[in-house]
Amino acid sequence: KPSLQYMYTPHVLSPSPVTETVAKYDRKFSVPRCADYSVACNTGFDLIWNVGDEEPNFPNSIDTCSDSTGPTAHKFESVRYISVRSTKDTIMTVGDWISIIARVYSPNDKSLRPMSEDNQFILHFYYTSDFEPRWKYIASRFRKPGDSWFEVKHMLPKGSLHAVRVIYGYGRFLVGPCVKSWEYYDVDDLMFTVVEPFSTVLPSLAPTSSVAEEDLVAVYDTE
Repeated sequence: KPSLQYMYTPHVLSPSPVTETVAKYDRKFSVPRCADYSVACNTGFDLIWNVGDEEPNFPNSIDTCSDSTGPTAHKFESVRYISVRSTKDTIMTVGDWISIIARVYSPNDKSLRPMSEDNQFILHFYYTSDFEPRWKYIASRFRKPGDSWFEVKHMLPKGSLHAVRVIYGYGRFLVGPCVKSWEYYDVDDLMFTVVEPFSTVLPSLAPTSSVAEEDLVAVYDTE
């Protein structure tokens, strides 16, 4: 996979914004991508709806991270929808804050997922851009079984091509951009375009982990 390995070319024009763009699958990066400048970008409900081999264009990640083996849709943890939106409702630009929203699913049958200190439903948010292509940890959430929506805020760093990663799974609370020690998990990325000031920096690296798989303090979602 090429990941973010390409010549970094910042954009200095003032394009006309599109209110909201639904991503299309990008074969180069192997993820849903919004190529146009916009106020918001989302995956829609078709591109990442399932998990594992039942997910269209599986695994929908820009690197080698993949879902857990043998998962089944509607019976295992899955990310169903991801969106990013400017909090000012203006075209997404470096330095602005965005809202990142994820819809996730867990089995309702509690007997399938007994809750304990070592086993919980956990959601991680990560971020990267072509300016500094390393996965950066944003936040984590704990959740009960069922269909749930989550939202976190993040300030857009430098770079013209950005990506957000959502990882949802069941297991011990460990943080990492690809938590392979979980028994059940789904990882999905969404890529989108951002307007930025002129820069001459030309990084050309693939995303790597900035946070090792380790215990960290999570932020609980009580809704």
